Amino acid sequence: MDFEKLVHRTLRLRKVFQKQSTNFDKRDRVLDLVEEVGELAHAVLIVEKRKKKRGKRGKSTVDDVADALSDILFDLIALADDYKIDLVDDYERMLRELEQRIKSGEFDR
Repeated sequence: MDFEKLVHRTLRLRKVFQKQSTNFDKRDRVLDLVEEVGELAHAVLIVEKRKKKRGKRGKSTVDDVADALSDILFDLIALADDYKIDLVDDYERMLRELEQRIKSGEFDR
């Protein structure tokens, strides 16, 4: 599935979720995003053996990293929608700019 379809599917599911649950405002969304980034960092540290997992579930796996990344993507898409940002177009623009910066040698060592 392409990124644009994933964005549209996410937004449809978000609307259903909003009707059935508490509606997050922008501040709540950012706090949830930060929480998810923390979970990602925690999972990566455990997978990379920089930290030991404590608790019931045993050790973190790459699946835990994938889950955190997916949760982050959901929050990013929702936050972009909150601010009426076309994430697909803006991400494509950023990639074009990055390609130009690479081509110009900006990141050469």
